Amino acid sequence: MNILYVANLGANKANGVNVVVPQHMKYQAKHANIGFYNLQDISMLIDSNVHILDKSKYPEFDLAKFPEPFNRPDLVAFHDIFSSLTFCKIAKMLKKGNIPYVVVPHGCFTHNAIKRGKIKKITALHTIYKTLVYKSDAIQYLTEDEMKNSYVKHNSIIVPNGTSIPEVLELNQDKAKNISFIYIGRKDIYHKGIDILLEACSLVADIMRKSGATLTLYGPDRKGSFAEIDKMISEYKINDFVFNKDGIFDQEKEDVLINSSVFVLTSRLEGQPIALLEACAYGLPVLVTPGTNVSDEVESFNCGWVANLSGESIAERITHIINHRDEIEVCSKNAYEYVAEMYGWEKIASGAIEKYKEVINNRIR
Repeated sequence: MNILYVANLGANKANGVNVVVPQHMKYQAKHANIGFYNLQDISMLIDSNVHILDKSKYPEFDLAKFPEPFNRPDLVAFHDIFSSLTFCKIAKMLKKGNIPYVVVPHGCFTHNAIKRGKIKKITALHTIYKTLVYKSDAIQYLTEDEMKNSYVKHNSIIVPNGTSIPEVLELNQDKAKNISFIYIGRKDIYHKGIDILLEACSLVADIMRKSGATLTLYGPDRKGSFAEIDKMISEYKINDFVFNKDGIFDQEKEDVLINSSVFVLTSRLEGQPIALLEACAYGLPVLVTPGTNVSDEVESFNCGWVANLSGESIAERITHIINHRDEIEVCSKNAYEYVAEMYGWEKIASGAIEKYKEVINNRIR
């Protein structure tokens, strides 16, 4: 089976798409021939088994000039389509060549995501993006919740993201003594619900101070959001236990995950939160809202706590965690088992290939 990935990937590790798409290719390459055409002019070594169609050699997407077997792939996978209009042009070429393709929106089709620039996005979906989206052989959602909450109703398959899982779970015995809540991700205040989280902290300020609990937000600036978060922390007068820090990666990130108590993600909208899966892999229980699209799984596996998207509800959950510290160790072990069972990359990759085979077979019929 020959699969050609087309994406608009950059080097920013804070963007989950830049992180997970190469992983999908790397692990799927054990089951199929994987090629990759990046719309950005960036050299990207993913894995020796992934064939890179370098833009310096192929400045334009032209199947006729691509080497075999990617001059006639069995399937093309488009990732994060709102990041470039070039996807629309390529889709029309594929339709002419009768080549099947799937679209992976990474959360951008959900109703909450569409709300941000609603008129512009809906207009685009029914005009310039119409062929790309509605003539696709399938929309590839990351979770059932993302599919159910999507504005786009079309042929669908579910292929989650995965995460690397440490062979051994290392539990820091001090996790429950000095509770450290952490957030790791882009400082997108609306998308990630950071404004609601800070409001919640202001409501439980006395409890957090008395217990010695802290919240640290790790992530790079996004259009001035870093300064805006600093301003909110100052206005709420919670800067003695809430800390706003820059992004962390690689070993520094691993050290923070190992030594923290609870990962917090109070998003209004997500496709599938990679940082949360990574946190669970290191044994961090999670505090989430329904917008993360994993709240049902968190409850099912008892690997954390679910709050509604309101300051009051999140504050109540924070208070519960502080007053029931014994739950942290139980949820920590469950978090590790949750991702080990559901989201190891090997399992995700083999499942994805089977889904792609179904898409191709359905078209042949």
